[in-house]
Amino acid sequence: MQKVFLFGIAICCFHNFSLTQQIVTGNFMERPFTVHFINENTGFTAGADKNIQGEIRKTTNGGLNWLMLQNDPSFIYSHFWIFDQNDIFVTGGGSLFRTSDGGHTWNNIYNTFTGISGICFINNIGYMSGAGFFNPAFLKTTNRGVNWINIPLDTNLDLGDVDFINGNTGYAVGNRIVLKTTNGGETITQSIFSYYNLFSVDAIDSNIAYAAGYITNSNNCLILKTENSGKTWFENYINSNTNLNVIEFINPVLGFAAGGSGIILKTADGGLTWKEQVFVDTSEFYDIFFLNENTGWVVGQIYPGGLLYKTTNAGENWLLQNTITEKPTEFSILQNYPNPFNPTTKIKFKLGNPSKVDIKVYDIQGKEIKTLVKGTFETGVYEVEFDGSNLSNGVYLYKIDATTLNTVVIKRYSESKKMILIK
Repeated sequence: MQKVFLFGIAICCFHNFSLTQQIVTGNFMERPFTVHFINENTGFTAGADKNIQGEIRKTTNGGLNWLMLQNDPSFIYSHFWIFDQNDIFVTGGGSLFRTSDGGHTWNNIYNTFTGISGICFINNIGYMSGAGFFNPAFLKTTNRGVNWINIPLDTNLDLGDVDFINGNTGYAVGNRIVLKTTNGGETITQSIFSYYNLFSVDAIDSNIAYAAGYITNSNNCLILKTENSGKTWFENYINSNTNLNVIEFINPVLGFAAGGSGIILKTADGGLTWKEQVFVDTSEFYDIFFLNENTGWVVGQIYPGGLLYKTTNAGENWLLQNTITEKPTEFSILQNYPNPFNPTTKIKFKLGNPSKVDIKVYDIQGKEIKTLVKGTFETGVYEVEFDGSNLSNGVYLYKIDATTLNTVVIKRYSESKKMILIK
């Protein structure tokens, strides 16, 4: 069976049709960096608008529409910590803001020259981490954010995220470094890595924790895992996507990660395997929040607009809450996903001009197996599904041949990629 999709909307045949300029609807912000929901209807997001001015917004209908709570040209908001629908913290640059009335008024309660990039509370005890061009910050409060003290560090490596499993035991991660404390910061152990830049950490229990980021000398995205309280870390996941910005576990076995190249990862077996889902490949995701094991949201950005996806079945499917279409400027065919696959996979291609397109599948000996696409298409992004139910295990090739239409100079594009069927 063959289907063509425009970001998940089935087109029943290969006739001509046009795509609109990329747009975003639902009055969502341009650059959302953090998201948190109180219940299925009430949620908050923060980041910045198209002019790089900080925004905080609230929804009361599950993310379909958003009310502006705060707009400030001096800050870009990046991380929430929400106790309840009234008591909310949000970081912005080197400042920490708090509201006690659900976001109607915000007070600047702490300032530092170091940018704050992580915040975590265990009851009244809280921690923040930050980066300042080799001037890291590790901060602690014992009175629910009223006062903060600096925890001395024996390093100049910048910190990204922080997460604690109780008031004393937790981690901070950053550029080539993982910090661990079991006594509230009185003593800190360090793990130093040559090429790991870590943006997010999630501590599961006293033994297990995960960190996510990328490998600087290869630009591969990375998940690290420890199973012995941070004494040693091993590479749990590596792929060629550019980076991972966030990792979040809902319970010890169910976890998600997201980042550049439009990728969302899911594990249902405690990190033994990770399932990849690629959305708009030119997008980047920044934050994930799950209300329970089934219902969650992820936020990100694709120029010129923000993205908000929601799942109600534990990340098996994600529904875009706002509307986008993408208008590319050049030809490309992307790697199929998932790969390896069984029995179906999706192949996305981009056309920078109206074009005549043929996409065919071959076996490894070069014998033609199936024609997936044959027709003329307007500028846009398309997706075709390939079903290998009737084929045997093995390596297959898919090839695109595209020729521009109605252009002064005719351009031709041809490329093939491998895909693996495993049953």
